[in-house]
Amino acid sequence: MQRSGAEPDEILHAHTADADGLVIETFERALASGSVPGPVALVALGGYGRRELSTGSDLDLVLLHGGLKPADINTLNRAVMYPLWDSGRDLGDRVRTPREALRNIDRVDELCALLDTRFLAGDEGLFADLEDQVRRHLERNRHAFLRDLAAASEERHHRFGHAGHLLEPNIRDSAGGLRDIQSVAWASRCLRGGDGIDALAQSGYLSERDAVMLGNARRVLLRIRIDLHLRTSRHQDQLYLADQDPIAENLGYVDEPPRRAGDILMRDVYEHARNVDAIASSFWDQILHATRRRRLRRSSSESVGDGCVLQDGRLEVVAVTHVADDPAGWLRVFRRSVRADAPIGRASINRLHDELESSGTVRWTPEAREAFFDILESGRPGSDALEAMDRAGLITTLFEPWRAIRAYPQRDLYHRFTVDRHLIEAVAELASSRSSDDAYVRDAWTRVDDAHALVLATFLHDIGKGRDTDHSALGAEIVAKAAISMNLRDDQRADAAFLVEAHLLLPTLATRRDLSDPKTIEEVTSRVGDARRLAMLFLLTRADSLATGAEAWSSFRASLIRELYAKALEHLEGVRVDDDAASTRLNEIAAALDIDAAEALRLAGPMPESWMRSVDVASAARQLVLLYQPLAAGEVRTATATVEDAEEFVLVAHDRPGLFSMVTGALALRGIDVHDAEIYTRSDGIAVEIFRVIGAHGPIPEDRWARVRSDVIAVLDGSLDLDAELARKTAQTRRRRVAPASPSDAEVVVDNAASESHTVVEIHTRDRVGLLRVITKVLADAGCDLSLAKVATYGLDVVDVFYVRDLAGHKLTDPARIAELEAHLHTAVAQSK
Repeated sequence: MQRSGAEPDEILHAHTADADGLVIETFERALASGSVPGPVALVALGGYGRRELSTGSDLDLVLLHGGLKPADINTLNRAVMYPLWDSGRDLGDRVRTPREALRNIDRVDELCALLDTRFLAGDEGLFADLEDQVRRHLERNRHAFLRDLAAASEERHHRFGHAGHLLEPNIRDSAGGLRDIQSVAWASRCLRGGDGIDALAQSGYLSERDAVMLGNARRVLLRIRIDLHLRTSRHQDQLYLADQDPIAENLGYVDEPPRRAGDILMRDVYEHARNVDAIASSFWDQILHATRRRRLRRSSSESVGDGCVLQDGRLEVVAVTHVADDPAGWLRVFRRSVRADAPIGRASINRLHDELESSGTVRWTPEAREAFFDILESGRPGSDALEAMDRAGLITTLFEPWRAIRAYPQRDLYHRFTVDRHLIEAVAELASSRSSDDAYVRDAWTRVDDAHALVLATFLHDIGKGRDTDHSALGAEIVAKAAISMNLRDDQRADAAFLVEAHLLLPTLATRRDLSDPKTIEEVTSRVGDARRLAMLFLLTRADSLATGAEAWSSFRASLIRELYAKALEHLEGVRVDDDAASTRLNEIAAALDIDAAEALRLAGPMPESWMRSVDVASAARQLVLLYQPLAAGEVRTATATVEDAEEFVLVAHDRPGLFSMVTGALALRGIDVHDAEIYTRSDGIAVEIFRVIGAHGPIPEDRWARVRSDVIAVLDGSLDLDAELARKTAQTRRRRVAPASPSDAEVVVDNAASESHTVVEIHTRDRVGLLRVITKVLADAGCDLSLAKVATYGLDVVDVFYVRDLAGHKLTDPARIAELEAHLHTAVAQSK
């Protein structure tokens, strides 16, 4: 039925009817056997009661009785429920009297399940008694039920996030999902005017437009949920990346280049989820404020300026100029929403939407521009205003290229949000950074005399995505045109365009280049030109990274970007943000190890300068404590610690060719995935290797770390053939969420221009456990001495960078040797898939 285009309700009703046949037949067979000792009724609850039973859903049932003894209840349960369990059905079963059915309710969702009861078979009097009990309970507890239902929705949103923004939303439970639509329908049971979404529209709680939107969203989300259950053969409501393209194909979506079918499917999900969330949020604001107003026996309406009144916690527009005549009026309304910390009512949003549809274009005025920048610079409160502006269509009208990135998914697990939501998050992070206690952030803000270019660039830095071209270059063109239309000064336009074009510069170089190499610093300074632009670029980078996700601004990556900023600033101005940071950090390390500064210097002195300037104090202490006693020949020491959402593994040993490859192979052998790695070779010949790792099945137990340590020792002394062991590991641990499409061939770049002293080998490919071992073994077998590794994971993709020399200490310059190395890397990576 799904493939033939049947309506979701038809499919669900048909599946419900099939389940009814089995359930009722089992129940009647039990009655006929005489094993049921008294009058009973079989009742469907929840989604099953609503005839919305999907293939992965539970059969939510209650067996009603009039007061059986415990032994008789067990007999009833065995006679009816056991055969259903044996048939492989997932049951949410209860055996209750009508009174007990309500008395045993602990959560509001259990009461909601009773609101959707449906009689299946047996004694109809018991069912009528249950319905009467539920009706009287709601009448007595109407306001409490509405408050509890709203609170449950809020808690669920906090747990599951927003289906309108997340790359892998929960179709049922995320904000904007099916549960929000059903919650509004449940609330209608307590309101005058009837039962259901249509009744709420007829009685004025919803507009006709909103009722239609909810109906359309329900139909689309149900169709996706049905296909998801069919595809996974289980109750799965999370729409993972791996499922999006196949479901899109099943539901008839086709590619619309550059958007894939899966992107178009997700655009529909995001659009509908945003509508549902906006409508449901407005509905709950209205209901809860109305309840509070009746309790206080007074009106909550007051004029707040800018043509608005604050009514029941919402801003309603009563007098504002048509948006085509002057957009400043409406932008002042959204600014007022931020300042009053109150959402704009649905009726007002719909009014603006209608005005925009009829006007086509709007023009920037100085007042409109300043109001817009006030919203962008208001931090987290401005996010809601920007979302409302987007729903009304105002952002797309002001910036036409916004249409291409609106509800556009970023098809990786590195980003948390759609492109448009990411931009809103980034500009909020930028505004919040003004009050940061980070010394680098404070320093950067002192160098920004006019923030308009920075704010605009942050808001539009990914505006060039969604096309088959370099999004940074295209974005720079778009933001330059936007700045002209906004009547910004020429210098502001130039700054904004530069920031968008260069917004990946700092994170790219920080995670892929040797920060102690002067050529790396020169690449930054020649691009930015002066300290003011460097400061703005640093602030944009930080905001972009925080809005991307935890991996993008981990303590490790943040320290690298700070170090690059500080060194570039020193090159430009001759001063460092952290002139005394090294000595201060040494004292902090001494305190962490409970030793004096002289002893700390003995331990840390052989480490490279870049280590002292960038290392986290806690991590430094974990590394140096391993070196407190002299290291014997062949000895390996390790330490582990939980850091943020991963684990840090530190290994120290006397350096030798291929050591890094051996360690990564030992980690792969034990199913441990490397997300970040850095290696340092001390002046005394000891290698310090630090790995940020994630276990395939959660936290890594200590006994597995012990096996890694013993594996490394065994490889070093020749008693373990690592390659043979890895070859025998046929059941490699796989990621739970695989890539949505087959990975392309690896991109391998061998660069002799990036460093004066080393050849830089850079590899871009799909991540998998053991990949790092494969790459580093090729390098070791090719006679490459590894001086520095930069290993970075971006969701499902990795960029691994290695600074190498030949065994004589020279760059790799022979073209034939370089071509052979590239070919071997391509082959090895391809065979590791």
